[in-house]
Amino acid sequence: MTETPVLNTVLHPPLGLLKRELISGTFTGSGDLTRAGPTAPFNNVNAYGLTWSFFTVPAPFGLIFGSPDIYENRMLQLSTIHEDGAGHELISEYHSFYSEGLYWLWENPGPSRVHYEIQIGVVCVFHWLVFLLP
Repeated sequence: MTETPVLNTVLHPPLGLLKRELISGTFTGSGDLTRAGPTAPFNNVNAYGLTWSFFTVPAPFGLIFGSPDIYENRMLQLSTIHEDGAGHELISEYHSFYSEGLYWLWENPGPSRVHYEIQIGVVCVFHWLVFLLP
């Protein structure tokens, strides 16, 4: 099966067609994020990715200045959870992040949830990456 440009754009849009949508509140510790949508594969997490910023970082955490700035500690681990055809949950991808402001676009669209593990003492603000509608 060959992918068409339209299908590829729907499943993995270019960065210029995305916008950030704030997820209310601040986040610490462990948890899951969901954003229900109308149709598969976007009926569980109706977004293409996630971005974040650090609202609070403990003073002794080391920082290497650059573009982006890199913290010496892992600040955040994120994973996408999907379900296979039989309903079995699986981690389709995970990443450890040492910086903020990145746009993380999922390899496989429509996860059932996004799991987060945030470094002790760090407080995050999350934004969904959603399709920019005119």
